Amino acid sequence: MVMLNGRCVRSPALVDQNDERLVVAWVGISGGKPTGYTSQLNVNYSTDGVTWNDDTKYTFPHDNTRLAPALAYDSTTNTT
Repeated sequence: MVMLNGRCVRSPALVDQNDERLVVAWVGISGGKPTGYTSQLNVNYSTDGVTWNDDTKYTFPHDNTRLAPALAYDSTTNTT
């Protein structure tokens, strides 16, 4: 997976949604060098696992963490 317009603090998290979408979450860096940056949670999805559209990316600007995110999918309730 290649996303050219961002940087990641820790490892990203991936989850498959019933072979229909692949969801990724990562803690991104906004501005500055890694020693003086602000981190924010980002989520995006792809329907083919190759194409990642910026229009489907969502950033949680106030969820600041430097820890790696985690994702889970419940097929019974269809929630991630």
